[in-house]
Amino acid sequence: MISTAVDAPVDFAALFAVAPTPMLVLAPDLTIVAANDAYVAVAMATRAQLIGRPLLEAFPDNPDNPHAEGVRNLRASLQRVLASRAVDRMAMQRYDVRGPDGAFVVKHWQPRNIPLLAPTGEVRSILHVVEDVTDQVRASALGDELRGQTREAAHERAVLERFFALSLDMMCVANVDGYVKRVSPAFDALGYDRAEWLARPFIDFVHPDDQAKVTAEVARLADGQPSVDFETRFRCKDGSYRWLAWSCAPEDGMLYAIARDVTVTRTTQDALARAKDAAEAANRELESFSYSVAHDLRAPLRGIDGFSRALLEEYADRLDDDGRKYLGFVRTSAQHMAVLIEDLLALSRVTRSEVRWGEVDLSALAHAAVARLRQSQPARHVEVAIEAGLIAHGDPRLLALVFDNLLGNAWKFTGKHPAPRVEVARVVAGGRPAYRVRDNGAGFDMAFAHKLFGVFQRLHSGAEFEGTGVGLATVRRIIGRHGGQVWAEGEVDAGASFYFTLGDQEATV
Repeated sequence: MISTAVDAPVDFAALFAVAPTPMLVLAPDLTIVAANDAYVAVAMATRAQLIGRPLLEAFPDNPDNPHAEGVRNLRASLQRVLASRAVDRMAMQRYDVRGPDGAFVVKHWQPRNIPLLAPTGEVRSILHVVEDVTDQVRASALGDELRGQTREAAHERAVLERFFALSLDMMCVANVDGYVKRVSPAFDALGYDRAEWLARPFIDFVHPDDQAKVTAEVARLADGQPSVDFETRFRCKDGSYRWLAWSCAPEDGMLYAIARDVTVTRTTQDALARAKDAAEAANRELESFSYSVAHDLRAPLRGIDGFSRALLEEYADRLDDDGRKYLGFVRTSAQHMAVLIEDLLALSRVTRSEVRWGEVDLSALAHAAVARLRQSQPARHVEVAIEAGLIAHGDPRLLALVFDNLLGNAWKFTGKHPAPRVEVARVVAGGRPAYRVRDNGAGFDMAFAHKLFGVFQRLHSGAEFEGTGVGLATVRRIIGRHGGQVWAEGEVDAGASFYFTLGDQEATV
């Protein structure tokens, strides 16, 4: 909860829920994680039917429409958002919705997909904002039909007049000279009567900071170019301003325009952006603090280890067996904490470093990791099978750390097996490509699987297998920065399998 300038708390969850514009929040894997009341209403569904489902699965194309391309267009827009981390505005399109009775209802939408970025720069979630323009499209189609029906022109004109009068959106007709010729009753919400709208150039009603862009947009319209989803602020008669989203089209020297009040949506987005900026600043400060603390601890630990070693070497004859044993414990603990700090610093660097995307040979990364393990323990004989040709899209430096940790764990936990074996392969999980590192080592109890990827969480004691409990947390952080997921399956004394995906940069199987 964040307070405004007058210390009134703002409940952003409530604002999102009641915002009049339909909105969804999507995870990076395009799973629906939140839906506001307006979206649930236009989708003719319940939250239980939406939350937790992939967006494109929840809203498939209408099988009765052989020309349906809504799923393809929406997937392309969302992938552009994930790749560019920028807002993607989609053209108006038909995207039918399944009704409560199972039949598809024809719908027309104007969607926007807005990325919400994590402190590290990757897309944490996507705000999917839509406007249901089905009524306007139907009205437009009706208007086209009316123009071709001369015998019923008067009756059909009356129908259009009713649409004009009853529309909740603001509708107007203006000359390219800048004067409004007609406004619908919905404009009354701004406080002016219709005579006031007609008496002055419409630029007078625009916020001073927006007048230049409105003038440029009108010039485009005068050249015959339509304008869609153009947002600007208009002044109300009481001195306040409202955000209006416009769709305009020129015809025969006239401008035909429809505006929707999106002030609540803009206010919500601005509040969310401020909250996000504050959270990012706090996270950056926390990361910097953690890095500094871990970095500054290394010097005193080296001192503890060094002086303990000096005592053992130079004063051994003055110490009894217990004294030498205790100093050995001190050295062992200091060295373990030094390793732990190095792991924490590595985890911090993963969080702070930029992801450099490119084609990556995962097979080569796995072979390199195994070569380092064999060099460190040449006496061990481990059977390793690595599938050839595992090519992916990601950061080769970060993905090398993934294989160092996963293969290092597999190497370590097969240490007590008489015939250790480790495998690296590409598999299909949930209809999409995944990569698996499997071993036949100590395994783990699935009841504790949720602890595996937490910092300092270990399922085996240090006496059984050495380690700090930071490696798998590093793996999860790296895979998360790639927009993917990581999970594990295992059985005690029967080995473990670790899986990871690399998000929408990977092609769907």
